[in-house]
Amino acid sequence: SVERAALRLRSGNASLADVAAECGFCDQSHMNRCFHAVLGRTPADVRREAALLAPLMRASAAVG
Repeated sequence: SVERAALRLRSGNASLADVAAECGFCDQSHMNRCFHAVLGRTPADVRREAALLAPLMRASAAVG
């Protein structure tokens, strides 16, 4: 599912193709189309956003 793949993308560093296969998509292209249809973003966008937010999340956890 898109939700499972998005979680995997946010929490690991497996390739997009590996995540697609692990989450039941036919291939990476199919995962891309599904992500765009459901989230309006690509898997690469989801991973990039998670990487940008990670330092902020760590900083806010240290403060609180």
